[in-house]
Amino acid sequence: MAQSKTSKYFKYAVGEIVLVVIGILIALSINNWNEDRKAAEKSKTLLQQIHKELAFNIGKANNVIEQYRSKDKLVFDVVNRNVNYEYYTNKGMSAFIILSQEAVEIADDAFKNLMDKQDDFTKEQDSIISKLKEIYGTNKKRVDLTDDITTNLVLEYFKNYKNEKKWYYNMIMNNQLNDEAINYLLTDSTYLNLVANFQIINLNNHKRYTNIFRRNALDTYEELSNYLKIVKDTTIIKNSKAYDHYLGTYTNGIRTHEIIRANNKLLSISYSNSNPENQFVFNFYPDSKHTFMMRTHLFGELSYNSKNEVIGFTVSNGSQRREFKKIK
Repeated sequence: MAQSKTSKYFKYAVGEIVLVVIGILIALSINNWNEDRKAAEKSKTLLQQIHKELAFNIGKANNVIEQYRSKDKLVFDVVNRNVNYEYYTNKGMSAFIILSQEAVEIADDAFKNLMDKQDDFTKEQDSIISKLKEIYGTNKKRVDLTDDITTNLVLEYFKNYKNEKKWYYNMIMNNQLNDEAINYLLTDSTYLNLVANFQIINLNNHKRYTNIFRRNALDTYEELSNYLKIVKDTTIIKNSKAYDHYLGTYTNGIRTHEIIRANNKLLSISYSNSNPENQFVFNFYPDSKHTFMMRTHLFGELSYNSKNEVIGFTVSNGSQRREFKKIK
């Protein structure tokens, strides 16, 4: 009987231990689940802040790109000598290409805060985090560098003109170009060199890096909007159906661009006519009903006929111009 009681007691004790272990495991599991849930909620809050910061930075990039768009035709006219006295009289100070410059000044406080909490990321968020690191790493560094270069150049130009040009006082105080200033813009080879330098540094580099940052920021903003279930700002991600007039195939005989819609998004498919299988596909974001950016650095503008039908577009980058005809 004693042996039977001992056996029952042993089984009871083992059962108690098993129940305690199971209870501990359940408690640990619940605790881990709670911790994971808290981490996921915390990282979502951080990503919501990034979402707002991306929207802010996209707006700043838009402003710089539009500034360059207004100067693009000016560079073309100066380089190709399509300018005269009346040209500068009519345009005034806005025609002095090299004396104004806006920096992007990308904000990154939310991103830095996100990086300080890297342990809170979930595997589901890894893809977005990787894209953000590229945007705020490589892309931002290039924009910041060219921000500094272009801003310092303008300050240097002002300093030189202040010290060397008699017409500087009248231009600054009256905000207009007098005969001496216009003569300088028309005939001085130094100014033509500075405009060529503007194309290389500002249009080929600062504008290009700004647009690459903007394009990647737009893609990630849209992905974040979907992930966080936030309604997209229609001034940032436009309704593609409002831009049906862009759809079609355009060529200049050497290169072809196809603009299509897929999954309610516009895509640009670009390829050389001699090698159509080697295609580049990008999300296509029109800037307006008539203007857009092609690839990383080209301004684009649609062409219309008398019936207000799209018949092609022109892409440009300062002194460079290419026309494409719509073939279907």
